[in-house]
Amino acid sequence: LPAIGRWLENWPHGVPGQIFIEVAEQSHRQQLTQPDGVQLTWLVRDGAPAGTTSLLHDAVRAAPWWEGRVFVWLAGESLTLAPIRRWLRHEKQLPKAQLDVTGYWRRQPHAEDTGGLDVLGSTATHTLKLQKLADIVPGFAIRTAITMGLAAALESGPRTSGQIAAQTAAPETGIAKLLRYLASLGLVSRTADGRYGLTDFGAELNNDHLAGELDFAADHALRELAGLLCLTDAVESGRHGGSAWFSDAAPETVLTEPAVVAERIADERGRRSDACETLAVPGAERARRFSLRRLVAAVGPSGSSARGCAENAAHMDFDLPQDLSDLLAELDDFIERVVKPIEESDDNIRFFDHRREDARTDWDNLGLPNEEWEQLLHRVKRLADEAGFYRYPFPTEYGGRNGSNLGMAIIREHLARKGLGLHNDLQNEHSIVGNNVGLLLMIAYGTDEQKAEWIDDLAEGRRGFAFGITEPNHGSDATHMETTAVRDGDEWIINGEKTWNTGIHKAQYDMIMARTSGKAGDGDGITAFLVPTSSPGFEVLEYLWTFNMPTDHAHIRLTDVRVPHGAIFGGEGRGLQVVQHFFNENRIRQAASSLGAAQFCIDEAVKYAKERKPFGKALATNQAIQFPLVELQTQCEMLRALIHKTAWAMDKYGAFSQSDKVSMCNYWANRLCCDAADRAMQVHGGMGYSRHKPFEHIYRHHRRYRITEGAEEIQMRRVAGYMFGFMGQKAPKGVQA
Repeated sequence: LPAIGRWLENWPHGVPGQIFIEVAEQSHRQQLTQPDGVQLTWLVRDGAPAGTTSLLHDAVRAAPWWEGRVFVWLAGESLTLAPIRRWLRHEKQLPKAQLDVTGYWRRQPHAEDTGGLDVLGSTATHTLKLQKLADIVPGFAIRTAITMGLAAALESGPRTSGQIAAQTAAPETGIAKLLRYLASLGLVSRTADGRYGLTDFGAELNNDHLAGELDFAADHALRELAGLLCLTDAVESGRHGGSAWFSDAAPETVLTEPAVVAERIADERGRRSDACETLAVPGAERARRFSLRRLVAAVGPSGSSARGCAENAAHMDFDLPQDLSDLLAELDDFIERVVKPIEESDDNIRFFDHRREDARTDWDNLGLPNEEWEQLLHRVKRLADEAGFYRYPFPTEYGGRNGSNLGMAIIREHLARKGLGLHNDLQNEHSIVGNNVGLLLMIAYGTDEQKAEWIDDLAEGRRGFAFGITEPNHGSDATHMETTAVRDGDEWIINGEKTWNTGIHKAQYDMIMARTSGKAGDGDGITAFLVPTSSPGFEVLEYLWTFNMPTDHAHIRLTDVRVPHGAIFGGEGRGLQVVQHFFNENRIRQAASSLGAAQFCIDEAVKYAKERKPFGKALATNQAIQFPLVELQTQCEMLRALIHKTAWAMDKYGAFSQSDKVSMCNYWANRLCCDAADRAMQVHGGMGYSRHKPFEHIYRHHRRYRITEGAEEIQMRRVAGYMFGFMGQKAPKGVQA
């Protein structure tokens, strides 16, 4: 009340204002100055305890809102102010600079909201008290959350770690670790569906007054941090410890030049990082001491000096990233709750049991996919999109989670290992986690006009384009293609043929690769064109029936097809880069899928060998059954490590930096899957050969990958090129590294 009184006494002349003051009873009202244009409203709780009513919240929401710039000052009990602050920031869109919130005190929360932070409780031992008092991790974690704006990201309601990472522009792995730690402190809670929200206790993180003191980006927190780092020197020398760091002018430097302090702290982190491994303390205690470094390294920006000790202390870490473990659990739950019931209703199981090939194929329509089958797949994709899974690999600005190559590899193996199902059907690249390479290429290579036209439709699945690369006379030798495009004013005239043009039965456009300059064999001079399939002169000659039906693989012909200059995709003469990007992205993901399918076959064979008992004993007791499966399992383990390492390196060093490793993963995984399916058929005997088991379907489908998108001989040739020095370039032919 005294603060409000002084404020009113100095109120600017002619400025309108609304003031709401909540008091316990009528007798607490005071006589205050009320300038012209200022409306003063007293809110009386009539004996209700402070912080237990919505009087202030209701009054502020009901007040008229002025045009122009509005400034708000809130002060009082913290939990009472929190919903008002949220309403002002999110519904009224009030900028932070025009809002000042000060929580002077906080009503006593319930015990479960505090996460057991009564470190001086009477039942605690002296040792426990001392350990908790000495633990600096909670303070740093809380300050880190405030500095990164994590509380503001959670203010409007529960969010996934991916959504929070996108809003705070931080890696999801680090955000997930920080959230779990904050949950252990009782500051955030996690819902059953894996979303995080602030507890009543955690809402205090949005106290602007408190945030101003704890934010690492603010001068106050930097001075505190510098003081802590100088403390030991100060005690040992009897003078300000900062002199060793900042010269004898340390007190003035710390107070007036926080940027110098921040720079010196960063330098010291780097200097001391090499000494991390020399800490001679017991394992449990060392783990506790390292926990802060791990936390800072996980949340801090990639490559920053804050990573120092953590990188040296845990440089090789083969644990699955926690955010991916959490995502896999969420996917499993979604499959059980949403996908499986659909799969098991309306006889949809016919698309996956022994009737699958017949049910999926429209034999009376050129062997194309049955429309009911494709509509079912589309339905599940949309449900996965609504649940926040389908767009995992997309950038956040397009509704995705900035999914990594490592993340996609882990997810695709996980889903394929579950076997056939509506969650992930590899025959047509259907999955609840999308492999929308077309969208990723559009983002990487599209012009601004193309992005504006295409991205939303690609993301929503409303339309797409096929890939016209292979020709009747040219497959692996793609740079020798005979399809040409000749410029005619503002148009290009395309002539040629393409085959194995997958997905053309539904695609509104076909990405046609045509030579526009250079000679056969040149990496440059091939241009990608987005050609409408309805164009005059564009015709489908036939659909090629395959080992695994249905088919959507067309042989098409282009005769004097005209497209505008704006149809060029990725730049004139740079089409091979687009093709290589497509193959590179798909090959590592395909390798992971083949690994997952191989592991499924092995798992099923082991399970059956334990159950089947010819001659009175389990098949699993026979070494003739054991040893082939042991060899396959060994290959799976080694391949899994190589795939993870390769995908991780692609994320770290660039997609084309691991060209030879991608080829290793791809050709070996596809061969391994066929071998595993064949072995599973053999272990299962006659039933394994039948369509009542999925192995023949897996074999027939994955056998294609030993040929398509680069035959395994081409993959091996690439590896040999790097091994023997015949390929000196860092990236594949036609790619600007």
